[in-house]
Amino acid sequence: MAMDLNDNSYYQSIRFTPDGFCLYLNSDNNTELCKLAIKADLSKDAVMDTQSAFQKAIHEIGFDTEKETKIIHKSDFFCCAPRGVFDKEDCINLLHFQNNNFNANEQITLVEHLNQEKMDLFFSVDRDTYNFFNSTGIKHIDSCQISELIADAIKHTEAVVACNITHTGCEVAAAQNKELILANNYCAGNTEDIVYTILNIAQTVFDTNMSEVKFLVYNANLEIKNFCLDKISNIQFK
Repeated sequence: MAMDLNDNSYYQSIRFTPDGFCLYLNSDNNTELCKLAIKADLSKDAVMDTQSAFQKAIHEIGFDTEKETKIIHKSDFFCCAPRGVFDKEDCINLLHFQNNNFNANEQITLVEHLNQEKMDLFFSVDRDTYNFFNSTGIKHIDSCQISELIADAIKHTEAVVACNITHTGCEVAAAQNKELILANNYCAGNTEDIVYTILNIAQTVFDTNMSEVKFLVYNANLEIKNFCLDKISNIQFK
């Protein structure tokens, strides 16, 4: 499976999944060249077995360990703030305030600089997971999946609500005139709660008719899609 690629013709990334991680090679225009999913236990008790599986995977897919790799973390705890407003300790306190399940002793809080938006995205990852990738020696930069949602939202000049459906509710990024207004995660127990949460956000942050707001919804099941279509006119599913 290993590919012979020019050093400047592609980038490599690792994305977390519920049962392990997935390795990607993508071209500069974001075309997926190669993908390899690995089931693995990232806890410290299984680190030796996981290290072995990881080394085998990067050899099989052709990862260059000297090339910078983007580590894309899935995080249930994150917040956005204008650059320089909060320090990391402030944001740890904010993460505590937003979610009672946040435990600073079990989590590492990281910062991703969203340069185009002049914002800082603070997010937390499991300490064992963070320690595992630090121990690999692979050169990497940390990123949060919500930043991809933000990037999609700010492509548009119109008012946009981009929403990713998760197992606990939804992640939402709202933007207008290519500027980020809000990025947060929300707990919602059922389809109605998720859709009304999205609508309430749009009504709160935008001073415009709801028919003029564009909704981008990711990973929606059929029930959510049908309910959205009944309530929202300008919607695109991804």
